[in-house]
Amino acid sequence: MKSKKETQNSLIEKYVLLIVSVILFILVARYYGKDFRKSHKITVGYVFASSKGCGTRGNFGANIQYQYYADGRKHTASTRDGDLQCNAGKFIIGNFFPVAYKKYWYGYESQILLTPSEFEYYGYPFPDSLKWIISHVKTDK
Repeated sequence: MKSKKETQNSLIEKYVLLIVSVILFILVARYYGKDFRKSHKITVGYVFASSKGCGTRGNFGANIQYQYYADGRKHTASTRDGDLQCNAGKFIIGNFFPVAYKKYWYGYESQILLTPSEFEYYGYPFPDSLKWIISHVKTDK
């Protein structure tokens, strides 16, 4: 049977391992986020579905499903856009928007660009052709 000191040491080792794992995960996630932001490609995506998504438990913003072509293959993705009003989805279905994407070893990562803040985040000017969407952007952030 383990002594109290051995049990405490074992517990401390587990906590240290957990903390190191969390820190490592955060560092890797930050690297991939910066890497994606700096070295993505742009294509055109088509919004084919959306649901309100507003409510409790952090489900805020329009849930947007879109398709895009990258490297000769069709990809489907979805995102929750907290910048858009809850009912904005019905206005963007059937429209085309820029999609930033990048291929990683595990697959493709993508982000559809809808709002002025998203264009700004990726370093692109907001196009005049999308000014209509501004009326569907939340003003109370």
